[in-house]
Amino acid sequence: MKRKKTRKNSPLIGLILALILSLFIGTVMTFGEHYWRKPIPQSDAIYFTATYDSFQEESPGRFSTYGPAVLRFSDHDIANIDVECVTPHLLSRLEELHPGQTLEVWQHPNSHTVLALSADGEEILNYQRAQSALRKGNIGSLILGIFLYLAAIPAAFGLFVTIQHRKSLPYRTSPRHHPAIHRH
Repeated sequence: MKRKKTRKNSPLIGLILALILSLFIGTVMTFGEHYWRKPIPQSDAIYFTATYDSFQEESPGRFSTYGPAVLRFSDHDIANIDVECVTPHLLSRLEELHPGQTLEVWQHPNSHTVLALSADGEEILNYQRAQSALRKGNIGSLILGIFLYLAAIPAAFGLFVTIQHRKSLPYRTSPRHHPAIHRH
């Protein structure tokens, strides 16, 4: 019966991947999310009018009831309404819109995130409520990012211990390269 080969480097590779992923995702959640959704005054938002085409609610996440909404325009790039801002009232208002209608949009300058939205002078998404919802979402992202940074500590410690353990092992050579074994 043949034995399956096991990789000696599997724990090392797993620890390296855990460390890299924890640090990368932690950085995105801590700094990236804050950059893309940081609170800004309405005067710093990008204002534009666009011809509405359609909207689509994306799939909700594991811990949310609603998903983000993607707005499509016939004369502009897409715009996203962040999941923290999506409510039943907002979804019903979006369903009432018809293609060809002109929308006024205030968008975050660092992303495609909609901060305020109105149609025919009627407010659909309030700027202050959107900022408040995004602020709360940023706090959640910050907590998750810090948790991932903390999770990187045991991975780094495990990586250090594994490398030190391997360094302390005596050098092993294969029997055919061992100097005491001579083949004639």
